[in-house]
Amino acid sequence: MLDSDLTGVINLASGTPRSLRSVIEHLADRLDARHLVRFGAIAATGVDAEPIIAADIGRLRTVTAGVQSIGFDEGAARSVAWWIDRLAAKA
Repeated sequence: MLDSDLTGVINLASGTPRSLRSVIEHLADRLDARHLVRFGAIAATGVDAEPIIAADIGRLRTVTAGVQSIGFDEGAARSVAWWIDRLAAKA
């Protein structure tokens, strides 16, 4: 994308809808922190109350056609590892 002429907003996502709850549960499991998550503790309103939010990745696909992508599990694992490394470095 950096080498393209594309400007403006580009959603970076898989294009596969997932519930926010499933993402939170997945990350909590990877961090062995499911016990820290309480669903329903605060009433959700507006867009936060939507059961599933999906990004439109049409523009992303036009620029990255043919580029290998990674799945949710691998992307989540990389993100968790990146944050753990950064937080450990600050400790």
